[in-house]
Amino acid sequence: MRLLASLLIPVLLILHSICWARDRDDAASYQPDVEEEDSDGEEVRGQRFFRSESTFWRFLGLPADALDLFWYPVKRGLQFSEENQLAERLEESFFFNEERTAGWFPKPSFGGPLGDAGGATVFFGELFDSDHRLDTSFLIAGTREFDINGTYSIPAVENRPFYSRFDVGFLQDREVELFTARGDSGLPMSGMETDEDDESEYQLREFSTGVTVGRKFFGGLQLAAHLRGELSKSTQRLQPNFASFEGFDEEITLLAPGLTLIWDRRDDLRRPTRGWLLRAETEVAASPVETPLDNRYGYSDYGLDVQFFVPLPGPHRALVFRQRLRRVEDWAGYDPPFYHLPVLDLNHGLRAYTRNRFQDRGSIVSNLEYRYPIWRTWDAFLFGDGGQTFAQYSDINVSDFRYAGGVGVRVRTEKDVEFLLQLGFGSEGAELVFSFDRVLQ
Repeated sequence: MRLLASLLIPVLLILHSICWARDRDDAASYQPDVEEEDSDGEEVRGQRFFRSESTFWRFLGLPADALDLFWYPVKRGLQFSEENQLAERLEESFFFNEERTAGWFPKPSFGGPLGDAGGATVFFGELFDSDHRLDTSFLIAGTREFDINGTYSIPAVENRPFYSRFDVGFLQDREVELFTARGDSGLPMSGMETDEDDESEYQLREFSTGVTVGRKFFGGLQLAAHLRGELSKSTQRLQPNFASFEGFDEEITLLAPGLTLIWDRRDDLRRPTRGWLLRAETEVAASPVETPLDNRYGYSDYGLDVQFFVPLPGPHRALVFRQRLRRVEDWAGYDPPFYHLPVLDLNHGLRAYTRNRFQDRGSIVSNLEYRYPIWRTWDAFLFGDGGQTFAQYSDINVSDFRYAGGVGVRVRTEKDVEFLLQLGFGSEGAELVFSFDRVLQ
């Protein structure tokens, strides 16, 4: 019932947005928000004009009005913050210089890639009196998990269409979730038939490094090539029959060249309301040397991510459609390590399912979001997700899809600081995600 309600709300909100535009003539069909001023001339709040005089259309707009009441305390807090310049004062403490080209930001995370964790991002821009950048970040979740990443980048500029990036990272996760079901052979298997209660854990240690070189073309088109190196090892804990999954208890070395094509036709990078974004990528990974158990691993990996942004009546209101596909295939007679198989969870398209919930050779997921502003840089969103993992393309069946719906808030400032809070509901319960970080470009 909760899932049905979360999926119906975007439809009602869209009707409300349409209602606002009715019963007006031409130029008067939409009037933008008007800022009121207090006695001292300061802008303190925006007032919305009624778009319709019809009781019927106002009745259909009640869901959106109710959401406005829900965000009212948040708006009042933001007004107080702006009047007292609290955000500016706090932001000053995060920079190392007056030019704001170097600084740090805290990085709390709840429900994110490492679960409940805390850390920080440190960045240095304009290195060597140029546009070079160095970004480093780390996350720690007690004694269980540790993740550190660094990126040195040379971005493309007006007279230089080429860009490059060097990445290095280390991950130590002592409690990686793995959900299984019993196959016909009696051995555990992954996929959509797994039970949420049949959860096991393993340990994963991974060191990775990579080099990327790309070029930007006309019309938002860019093409990049990369070479990635990795040394990883997973360790079994309590389930000896996990040996049926490829790659357990082996130290695996991989080299992976790949290509990425991006075509970005969005009208704005931070708050897009129209246009589309296409991202296609492929990679071939292989072990250059045998493991201590005389095995080699390899796979081909390809993915497609397409997003469409449809503007709606009202400032910064948009409907967003997203379709993602990822597939891993055997390569040269070798098998992929199981922990590199596609995943669907709260971080990969199903925002109401716990971390690493579904895993298989392929994944497909569809997302729908209704985005609307609650403040100058604050956007609320309602979402609906649906997808599945699969062993073969013939396994894709809408009846096997899992669905999720929910609500969230996203903030992206001019300094690329992103705040995210979202709550998703699905057939297995609810999942809350909170994160605050500086987005690496």
